Amino acid sequence: MLIIDATSGIETYIESCDNLPAPYNFHIGFINLCSPCYEKGEIWTYQKAAKPQSGAIGKLSSEVILKFIEKLSNNLEKVVSIGGTELADAILYHQEGLLIFGEVKSAPLITYPMLFYLQNIEIEKPHQKVILTNIST
Repeated sequence: MLIIDATSGIETYIESCDNLPAPYNFHIGFINLCSPCYEKGEIWTYQKAAKPQSGAIGKLSSEVILKFIEKLSNNLEKVVSIGGTELADAILYHQEGLLIFGEVKSAPLITYPMLFYLQNIEIEKPHQKVILTNIST
């Protein structure tokens, strides 16, 4: 969900696809490929990826990875993110008083498409973008 918060205008990436599993009719992809079309029939259909800038992805994934390290490492008293300075990405405080300077690499990060079921929207053609509005009364 962090990627959604970091992607400006993500609502403009929602599009229909006939190959989505029921009951879904719209999705957002995070790669330049309609993955439901490829999975269904190995058809390569271009879909503009909804991606934040790489710096935002790195910062967000670093924060998530550091939280996992903090929660899963019993020998650490605390983990402090120092924001990718020239020195390091984080300082890990070991229970024996050691300071461990860490560099976070997030290449294994995987994103899955988000699937939606949207009612009362007419789909005129495959891979149609949807326009969402907010009408207040």
